[in-house]
Amino acid sequence: DFRKMTSPIYMDTYYKMFKDLIEHSVDTTGKKSVIISHGLGCRLTLLFFNYFLEKKLGVEGCQLWKNKYIKIWIPVSGQFAGTPKSVRIAMHGDNEGMGIKCITYGSNKWYWDVEKLLSGVLWGFPDSYVFKNLKIVKYDGKYYTPDDYQEYLTKSGNKEAINAIEETIHPIRKFSLFPPRVKTHAIIG
Repeated sequence: DFRKMTSPIYMDTYYKMFKDLIEHSVDTTGKKSVIISHGLGCRLTLLFFNYFLEKKLGVEGCQLWKNKYIKIWIPVSGQFAGTPKSVRIAMHGDNEGMGIKCITYGSNKWYWDVEKLLSGVLWGFPDSYVFKNLKIVKYDGKYYTPDDYQEYLTKSGNKEAINAIEETIHPIRKFSLFPPRVKTHAIIG
């Protein structure tokens, strides 16, 4: 559930269950797993390969596990280094073209406040390791880079997102920039 992915406890539980599912599948069928992920799931799968497994199994154990259980990983339209749209959503909200409309309020804006805090939006922030000096957003006449997130989130009224970014995303985001060390066939669209 991408909405909960800013909780370290939830992430560890999710990744453990993902690991157990892969092991069960391979042990039951005798065939290595083919993993297909999409969008934000690509970045989270890469974190599974590079952060969770290494934390649980060590560097050597991590690679041995991948060699034993993974045949190929197919990321589809992965946002590995983030997307500027996530910043806009965290600042102002968006219905992402879903056409959700609340009869009571007569508009889509009720959903925008909900979406501004979804962890999938925060995980989608452009990564400052990759986009160090890129001006990703203009707000109140000023341009901001990925490192300026505290300032533009505060100005736009979404201070709640700052803690989630600093406590969960920043400590492990660099792991989503390393190669997965499994056979990979990416589909970019």
